[in-house]
Amino acid sequence: MIMEYVRARTQDSLPQNCLLLITVQRSGSTFLMDSLRSHPCIDIESRAILWEKLGLRGNRYPHDLSNGPDATLEIESRPGLGAKIPEFTVEGCETANHILNQAPKYALEKLHPSFYGFDPGNLHSGIQKLSENVCFKIIYLVRDPGSALTSYLNYQLRNPKWVPECEHDGLFNYVIASYEGIWNMYHKIRGKVLDYSDLIDRFDETLTLIYEDLWPNYNGSEAGNLIRSIREKTRRDLRVQKNPSSFFGEQPGPVSGGLRGIHQVMESNIGELKKCYEYYDKLMATRTGAENPQQADGWQDGVV
Repeated sequence: MIMEYVRARTQDSLPQNCLLLITVQRSGSTFLMDSLRSHPCIDIESRAILWEKLGLRGNRYPHDLSNGPDATLEIESRPGLGAKIPEFTVEGCETANHILNQAPKYALEKLHPSFYGFDPGNLHSGIQKLSENVCFKIIYLVRDPGSALTSYLNYQLRNPKWVPECEHDGLFNYVIASYEGIWNMYHKIRGKVLDYSDLIDRFDETLTLIYEDLWPNYNGSEAGNLIRSIREKTRRDLRVQKNPSSFFGEQPGPVSGGLRGIHQVMESNIGELKKCYEYYDKLMATRTGAENPQQADGWQDGVV
């Protein structure tokens, strides 16, 4: 029924602009996606048209957060499969109204390296083919590997069915391939590199900088009310209250380090862990070594 409704009310057409989030799993990517699509000019398309054109696999929105008690927005989760996901309506847009009617709208998609088979060539080729009709902008989101691995392992304890191929030693190979897949993709298409800590420690500033990059005429000082409303609507404790999914842990994960209580898992995989940090450090170095995302490299329009 969901799929019939979605297909009946939408056209089979590509968006003019697309904002791609290419991320490591358990990096705050869903939080970033939900925060961005709360903006009136950024939205997740009902149909999985781009997903299909780019040959992506996996779900466009996390399975454990779909079809829950807070889900009201009907989308195509993957080609041919319908789902309901949470929808966020925020206040505070009035101060930005003078640019909203003229600002380009962006279709938002979030994907992980496993969604393009860890082969950036496949994704790059797909983007090249579509770039004549679609303007792509890319954000790469990563997280300190120790912190990310801790979140992986804890999530698997809560939901053993989540990425079952990542059990034991397979986890490290999977995570290495994820960081490597993002690093290699970055060299094919430049984008803005963000870290999990940007969302946790500098949320308002990070969203303002993204807005200013998407819309050069955007006055960041006027986004304050909107961002405060987004921060309130997407609060983790409210999400857990509305949908106590296994997706959420008991508390937010650490920005860095982690691995508490699972040292025995790491001791036999220290080489793999170091490899993860090598790719992570390289990606963070593209930000000119700055801790503040304001000094990070932006995307290059049209570079594919």
